[in-house]
Amino acid sequence: MVNSKLRVGVLGTARIARSVIPHFVTSTLAEVVAVGSRSIEKAEHFADEFGIPQAFGSYEEILCN
Repeated sequence: MVNSKLRVGVLGTARIARSVIPHFVTSTLAEVVAVGSRSIEKAEHFADEFGIPQAFGSYEEILCN
């Protein structure tokens, strides 16, 4: 068995993401490593709020990384 966490990238910063992300943040099995939004400002604010290390200003940008 591998001792690595599932790495999760989140597309969007709306209500569904806000309700799901806290469960990932406290999980021992997964970690949120990036968030993408239609604006970099929203993504950065969301990332700061939830302690997510990377923020992207478009959905395409997060999917390419």
